[in-house]
Amino acid sequence: MTLAKGPHLFPSRTQKLSPSAPMILLCGKVGRRQDNASLFVFLKWYRPPCLREEKVIECSCYMKKTLACILLLFSLSACGFKHFQFVTMPGGQVVRLKLAVSAEEKARGLGGIKSMPDFDGMLFIYYEPQQVDFWMYNMNFPLDIVYLDESKQVLEIHEKQLPCASAEECPSILSGSTDVKFVVEVPAGQAVKYQIVDGSILSW
Repeated sequence: MTLAKGPHLFPSRTQKLSPSAPMILLCGKVGRRQDNASLFVFLKWYRPPCLREEKVIECSCYMKKTLACILLLFSLSACGFKHFQFVTMPGGQVVRLKLAVSAEEKARGLGGIKSMPDFDGMLFIYYEPQQVDFWMYNMNFPLDIVYLDESKQVLEIHEKQLPCASAEECPSILSGSTDVKFVVEVPAGQAVKYQIVDGSILSW
């Protein structure tokens, strides 16, 4: 997450602020509702005595508050904020997919997971349309892998992909298209259940 820099967030040691002006810090954006409405989590900054009394803000005062906010962000992340997305399938089913956005999350994927009691699959999100390359190494169950473009339209479906015994013997599941923006992984057989076919559209 990137926080906008400015004097209201990063004052100098000698800057004075009015106690009547509350400080608001945007700590996160949560998109968990099915209607894709954005929810914002705001943290109201407590004004310490040095601020209420119109005194010069000491460095330690802001250091403590900055550290507190950073710890809060990690706590929110650990609680599952921004980690799941509800997706409506062509068949009308609404499923809960775990998000893979960072490079580390994409590399890990569903590898090592033996079951998914709390979610139905995984949604990989890329910043730009591209050709993608998946494999089934370290998987414990077969998958249906669906490649989608920027409009969330299905480009390719790779059904019943089997786990690999070793990295050396694991085939590449390279997309034929260079326009892949999203990838959905669900247990094998679910693509048929969700009525996913070439050209169909998923929504979230």
